[in-house]
Parts: sequence; C-alpha cells; structure tokens
Amino acid sequence: MTSFAKIKCYAASFFVFYFLYLYVYKCPSTHESFLEHTLGKVIHPFSHSHNKLCGAVDTANEKVTPYVNSVTTFVGDKVHSHPFYKQYQVEAKLNLVKAQYLQHVYPYVIKLFQLFEIVEYHIAVKVNELYAFFESHFHKTVVPHASKLKTSAIEHAETVKEQIKSKLD
Repeated sequence: MTSFAKIKCYAASFFVFYFLYLYVYKCPSTHESFLEHTLGKVIHPFSHSHNKLCGAVDTANEKVTPYVNSVTTFVGDKVHSHPFYKQYQVEAKLNLVKAQYLQHVYPYVIKLFQLFEIVEYHIAVKVNELYAFFESHFHKTVVPHASKLKTSAIEHAETVKEQIKSKLD
C-alpha cells in the first residue's frame, strides 16, 4: 500500500514539475507561426505536442485566473492592511526575497529546465525508435499470421456453410 502511495507521489510530483517546465520555460516560446511550427517539428519531435500542451496550460491559466484574483484581493484586503504587516515591513522583505530569487536561483532553474529539455529529447528519440521497432515487429509477425488466420477462418466458414447446405438439401 505504501509503495502505491510513493508511486502516486512521484507521478504527482512529475506532473507538477512538467507543468512548471511548460509554464515557465516552454510555453513562452511556443506561440509560433506555421513556418516555425514546421521547422520545430523537424528539429524537435515534441514541438507540436508542446504547442498543444501549452494551449492546455493557457486554458487552465485562464480558468484559474479569476480565483487567483479573488485570493489576491482577499490577501490585499485582510493581510496587507494588518498592523503587523506594516510594522514589520513584510512587503519590502517579500520584494527582497523575490529579487534574491531572480538573481541567484532563477538562472539555475532555467539551467535545470534546459537539462530536462535535453533529457526529454533523448527520451523522445528512444520512444520513437522503440515504436518503430515494435511496429516493424508487428508487421513482420502478427500481420502475416492474422492474414493466414483470416483466410483459414473464411475457408472454414465456407466449408461449414456447404455442409449445412448439403444437410438441408
């Protein structure tokens, strides 16, 4: 039971990471023209998929924006007007943390996303190779046996039909 919970946690973490990867790194660069789309499809096998996923991310962002705005309004009304918030200058400290993040952490986040892009590309190449292998294996082994099975089933049906016809006559 705990191993299933761990797998579920890993899967959820991967989906959150992939969503952030798309939202922060990929989606700002995927709003492309037809020529860019065609070139990207040749250069990167996931470009068309990224375009579709970024459309889904944009749609999700549009659906979540009203809720985020209402929470922001609530925080602005209730938290920012609190005396402790003003007394301890929380706004200035949050801006300092944001500036430090953008200066020190954000470049490493972008490097991590670039490395993930390379890993994603190699995974795509391997998956395409495996797909081609299994497709050729399917057409070499399964399709001939299926066609033989089909012809033998048709022949058997014809013989049964003739036997039934001869018994009825």
